[in-house]
Amino acid sequence: MLFPVRDMLVAPFNSVANISEKGAAAIVEGRDKAGGHFTDMTQFSLSVNRRIVNKRVIDHLERVGAFATITPGSPPATDKSRLKDQLTLMPGVIQKVATIDRDMIVDKGTHARLLSIVNEYADLFDDRWTCVPRIGKKSKIMVVFDAPSWSDENDGKLVSGKPYTSWNEAIKAAGLTHENFYYTTLMKFVKPKAQEEGDVDGFSNDEISACAEFLDREVAELDPPVILSMGSLATRHFNDDQKKKAGDLIGKSRYDAGADRTIVYGFSQGRIYFNPEMAADLKACLSKVIEAAGI
Repeated sequence: MLFPVRDMLVAPFNSVANISEKGAAAIVEGRDKAGGHFTDMTQFSLSVNRRIVNKRVIDHLERVGAFATITPGSPPATDKSRLKDQLTLMPGVIQKVATIDRDMIVDKGTHARLLSIVNEYADLFDDRWTCVPRIGKKSKIMVVFDAPSWSDENDGKLVSGKPYTSWNEAIKAAGLTHENFYYTTLMKFVKPKAQEEGDVDGFSNDEISACAEFLDREVAELDPPVILSMGSLATRHFNDDQKKKAGDLIGKSRYDAGADRTIVYGFSQGRIYFNPEMAADLKACLSKVIEAAGI
């Protein structure tokens, strides 16, 4: 908004991408010159310093809805049609989840190409059991665990056995089934029992880098509308702000404008065994996933 509003929080101008403190000050100065508020876009353009408040600044303000009240016929700032632009241009300010209105297409050709990827990493890590992604018939959500568990290896498939008790209970309570998900992992093999010095969560950096390339190819092939990271390694892989720790991102989401995708950050479901209160965190993550997928 470009005028004072009572009884509500209004984000500062410099919370919008490409608007500096100097730019924000120029808008406030122009508003004061206009008598305390702008009545239309012509008055805005004549009142602000256009060398500072340039076309890009104006475009970004328009996209997040700052001019909605002074532009006839413009959708309100709170309109859903503006949410993706707001999430993109005001990162960290808007806490809502973008719903992605498209499906994840998994046809015969996709299956064949995914199998080719699986065969490649199976050959690369031929001295270890490597997992095969698990594809639900109504998949719209990609769930990425850090690595397969020992029960997965014993049973020969992902999401198998007691390690997933909390996950199974949570998705059932949310009204979902395994058919709603495409299950995969960042690491394609079970964590070694012996951990070498310098390894990250039991895996070497070289192993993580090699497996991450295969995961990226899966994502590119499936183009999932929603991704849920279930572990610190998976969260770090999809986190675009490496200054933030995986633990600080639990329950939060990010809209990836380039891919038109919502990413929800979760955690290893095994933590609930030692911290039962985290069941509420998993419930919150699934609520965001459901909203993002429009289920």
